[in-house]
Amino acid sequence: MRFRTRGLFASIAMIALALHSARAQAQAVLKGMVLVNITETPIAGAEVTLPALNLRATSDSSGRFLIRGIPAGNYAVTVRHIRYSPISSLLSFGATDTVDTDMLLTAAQTVLPTVAIAGEKAPTGKLSAFDERRRSGAGHFLTEADLKKNENGRLAEALARLPGNKVLSGSSQSSWLYGGRGVQSRSSSSTPSVDPFDKAKGAKSGYCYSAVVLDGIFVYQGNPGESLFDLNSVLLSEIAGVESYAGGATIPAMYNGTRSTCGLIVIWTK
Repeated sequence: MRFRTRGLFASIAMIALALHSARAQAQAVLKGMVLVNITETPIAGAEVTLPALNLRATSDSSGRFLIRGIPAGNYAVTVRHIRYSPISSLLSFGATDTVDTDMLLTAAQTVLPTVAIAGEKAPTGKLSAFDERRRSGAGHFLTEADLKKNENGRLAEALARLPGNKVLSGSSQSSWLYGGRGVQSRSSSSTPSVDPFDKAKGAKSGYCYSAVVLDGIFVYQGNPGESLFDLNSVLLSEIAGVESYAGGATIPAMYNGTRSTCGLIVIWTK
């Protein structure tokens, strides 16, 4: 009987050790590609790091990278290459997430002194941040001048012309943006279902829609039961500028952290 008891304790210890080992292995993975912005040409030799965890990887000849052993939490991810401007983005990781994101880098440029042009007003207020991000080249932008060229059209049509954007159009002239490169896809969760109100307008489940910010406030974040934001509900004549970001690698830090959306559209009204 004493031998059997010891054997039972040994079995329990082995099971506990196995459970502990399984928990230790339940860590997130970050993978993806480092690409040239706009052309999406692979970049080899780029360093991808999570400074807080001292984890790093170098992109191969195809631009691919892989980092394992990431505990759950929010971490800054930086990407550097001697020929390109560095980027940094805050990404969220669940315990068993596989975050797949393309990092889009812009060729390093020499910053020249700003020259005032007669008759051109310097951006003020909310458009100052818009213009600063536009100069950085991290995303894709539509200025008021760009929108005036298509003032008889709709916002979704203008966005569809930007690289990486995909538009889904429904009934009642409603349109939404979905998917694209740089998205965060997780094996542990599926894309959110579509609200019945949106289904009636032609939206579909199974699509990963882009988050939308209007004048600095989120109007769609992919939360359960949240209605999609119809891009065509804002007239081009009312818009001063639009920012389009493919995903986590390029989204400005103040707008990052959305876990169930693919990409981001920021709309600034006049």
